[in-house]
Amino acid sequence: MAREAGRGKEPAPARASPGLMAELRGDTVPIMNGGLLGMLIAHVLFVLSGVTYSIYWVLQDVGPSPTAVALFFVSILLGFGAAIGTFSLVLASVPLGDGRRLKLWHVIVANLALLVAVYAATSGLMGRVFTSELVFVVIWSTAEYCAIRVALARGWLTGRGAAAATGIVSAGLAVGLACYAVYFLFDGRDRFYCGLVPYGVVAIAMAAVGALLWRSGHRTRSSNSAG
Repeated sequence: MAREAGRGKEPAPARASPGLMAELRGDTVPIMNGGLLGMLIAHVLFVLSGVTYSIYWVLQDVGPSPTAVALFFVSILLGFGAAIGTFSLVLASVPLGDGRRLKLWHVIVANLALLVAVYAATSGLMGRVFTSELVFVVIWSTAEYCAIRVALARGWLTGRGAAAATGIVSAGLAVGLACYAVYFLFDGRDRFYCGLVPYGVVAIAMAAVGALLWRSGHRTRSSNSAG
C-alpha cells in the first residue's frame, strides 16, 4: 500500500490531435450546432448562388431559354438556402457557455434599418421600382455580419481575420446597394453590366471569406499538433 502511495499518479497520455475535420466542426461543437464546417458549406452555397445567377444574367441577355429560367430558380434556392443555413448556425451558436450569450440584435436591427432607408431613398426620392435584389443583398450581409461575430467569438477567426472579412462583406454590400440604386438610370449594355456586377461581387466576397475560415481551420490544426 505504501509503495502504491509513493508511486504517485502516472502522467496522462498525450491527447492526439482530433484532425482537421473535427476542428472545423469546432471540436466540441457539433456540425449543425454552429460548427465551422457548416459555415464553410454555407459560403460555398453563396458562391454557387452568385455564379449561377451571373450565368443566368448572361443567358437571359441573349434571349429567353429554359436553361436561363432553371438557373434563375437554382440561384435563388441556393442563395436563400445558404442564408437560412447561416442564420440557423448563428442562432445555434448564440449560447457561448457559462451563461454567456452572443449579442447579435444590434447587427440585425442595423441591417433592417439600412434596408428601410435604401428602400425609402430609392423608391420615394428616386422613383425606383422595388425589386427583390435589395432584400437579397441585405439578407446576405446580415447573415455574414452575424456569422463573422460568431466566428470571432468561437475563435474560428482572429481579430485581424474578422476585420478583413467585415471589410470584404461591407465592400460587397456597398457595391450591391449602389448598383441597385442606379440600375434604372442606365440603358442598354450599361444596365446589363450594372445588373451583373453585384452577384459576381457576392461570389468573390464569399470565396474570400470562406478562404479566411478555411485558413483558420488549418491554423487551428497546426496549433493543436504543435501543442
